Amino acid sequence: MAQRAELAALALAEGSKRAADRDSALKQFDDLVAMIDRMLVPKVRAARSKHRPAQRRDPIVKMFEVARVPKTERAEVRVAIDARKPQRKVDVRLWFVPKGEVAMVPSRKGVTLDAAELGALIEALRLAEQHLGGGS
Repeated sequence: MAQRAELAALALAEGSKRAADRDSALKQFDDLVAMIDRMLVPKVRAARSKHRPAQRRDPIVKMFEVARVPKTERAEVRVAIDARKPQRKVDVRLWFVPKGEVAMVPSRKGVTLDAAELGALIEALRLAEQHLGGGS
């Protein structure tokens, strides 16, 4: 009986040692993952800046600015048209001055519509104005 108890104690000790080895290996793995995260996260943050300006597919496209509507000192809504034929587009977009900069850049907040869709947008804006009590 004493021999059985000794064997059980040895098995328990061996199991504890295996568990400790496993826990140590998991801790080392977690430390390694954390170190890799610390090395990669700043690069990912830099690549995905919160205030990244909108990028146009065709940088040569000339947009003709029609209007500017001030929003704050550092932001405004701009309405511009792209007169390329046959793809005439209207762009309504928020422009802003990023921190540490002096020039305004376009944000991702906005919409570009085909000229044919412009009438529907204008009608929707008129309905919104009437709903808010500012319409004629």
